[in-house]
Amino acid sequence: MSKKPFYENDYKDCNGCFRPIMKILCHFEGSDVPFEAMADTGCDGGFVLLKDQIKDLKLSEKINDSPIEIGVADGHIVGVDAYIVAIEVNGEKRETTLFVVDPTNIIRQEKIEESIPVVGREFLDCFDVLFQGENRKLILMK
Repeated sequence: MSKKPFYENDYKDCNGCFRPIMKILCHFEGSDVPFEAMADTGCDGGFVLLKDQIKDLKLSEKINDSPIEIGVADGHIVGVDAYIVAIEVNGEKRETTLFVVDPTNIIRQEKIEESIPVVGREFLDCFDVLFQGENRKLILMK
């Protein structure tokens, strides 16, 4: 059975950089908040917001006891808190992990031997890229 696309959006010009922006609806406790969010193929979390972006929103109970360590592009490991939220894209609603980042909560610098190089969108945008999440497969097409 072939799968059919349910969402499409053109890249958005963000100060001369074209970015894959998605229009989503995030369901918090007591409020639904629309966001324009970048589809980031290098991000492990379901949805990532900075601490100041959620200061007026009611979140579910935190699901971690101590900060979860995540790496950021400059090699720092920062501590984040995790919550469960529902995100909706064009009528498709899924629960996912919301990582709330406090950029001042730097835990350590990543060791160079543990750092994973990143192939970015400048290269990937030369191709049609398909991420088959269920099959855990990356496909590049030309």
